[in-house]
Amino acid sequence: MAARESEAKKESKNHGNGAYQIALASCIIIILLMSVMFYWTYQVQTNQIGSLLTQITVQNNHVDSLLTQVAGQSGQIDSLRTQVASQSSQIDSLRVLVAGQTNQIDSLRTQVVALTPDFTLGGCTPNNGVVLQGGTLQTSLSISSSGRLSKQVSLGLTGAPSGVTCSFSPQSGVPPFTTSIAITVSGNVPTAAYSLAAIAATGNVSQTATYTLVVLSSKIAVSGSLLLTKPNTHSISIRFVSVETEQIYTTNTFADTFTIELPNLQHYRVTVSWASLFGQSGTFDAEMLTVDIGAGRTTMSEDFIGD
Repeated sequence: MAARESEAKKESKNHGNGAYQIALASCIIIILLMSVMFYWTYQVQTNQIGSLLTQITVQNNHVDSLLTQVAGQSGQIDSLRTQVASQSSQIDSLRVLVAGQTNQIDSLRTQVVALTPDFTLGGCTPNNGVVLQGGTLQTSLSISSSGRLSKQVSLGLTGAPSGVTCSFSPQSGVPPFTTSIAITVSGNVPTAAYSLAAIAATGNVSQTATYTLVVLSSKIAVSGSLLLTKPNTHSISIRFVSVETEQIYTTNTFADTFTIELPNLQHYRVTVSWASLFGQSGTFDAEMLTVDIGAGRTTMSEDFIGD
C-alpha cells in the first residue's frame, strides 16, 4: 500500500515535471517564434527604412539639382528682366524718335509744299556793273512762270551798302514779266566791289539773283612832271579836253610839276602852253591821257614831254 502510494506520488511528480517541461518548451518555442517574427519584421522594416533613406537621398539630390536649376533660371530670369527693361527703354526711345521723325517728316512735307516755287527767276542782265561815286547804272531781271498757278511776285535788293539805293520798274507782277533795275550810288559810298542780291518772293518762297557792283572814285588826282626843252620857262598852262563830254579842265603852274582833279573813266586830249621870261611862248599837243582807275585808288601819275 505504501509502495503504491509512493509510486503514485512518484508518478504524479513525474507527471507534473512532464507538464512543466512541456509548458517550458512551449514558452521557448513561442519566444523563438516571436524572436523570429521580430527579427523578420526588423529586417523588413530595416530594408524599408534603407529604401526610404535611398529614396530620400535621391529626392535630396533631385531637390539640390532642382535648386541649382532654379538658381540658374533665377539668374537667367533676372538677366531676362534686365534685358526686357533695357529693350523696353530702347523701344520707348525708338517710339520717341519715330514720333519725332514723323513730326519732322510732316514738317518737311509742309515745307516742301510751301517752298515749291511756281516761278523761275532768271539772272540779272548784265550781272555786274561799274559806276562812279554819285552815278547810276541799269540792269534787268526776268521772272518766268513754272506752269503752275501764278501768284504775285514782289522784288527787292539786299547786300547794298549805305548810300546805294535801288528801284524796280515794276516792283511786282504776275509771271512772266521783266523788270528794270536802277542802282543809284551816292557820292560818299566807299570805292569797292559789292555783292548784291535781287530777291523775288511770293508767300514763303523766294529766289535770288546775284549782281556785282563796283564803285569807283568819281574824280582822280592826276599829277606828274613837265619835261620841256625850252629853258627859262616862266608859266605853263595845261588843258585837258574830255573826249566823252568835251568838258575842258585847265591847270596853271610856274614849275615843272602839276596836279589836277579829273573825272574818272574818261579819255583826254592834252595841250600844253608855255611862256618864258623873255617873251617866248609855245604850244604842243601831248599824248592822249586815259583816266581809268579801279576801286580803291584815287590818284595816278603822268608825265608830259614837249619842246
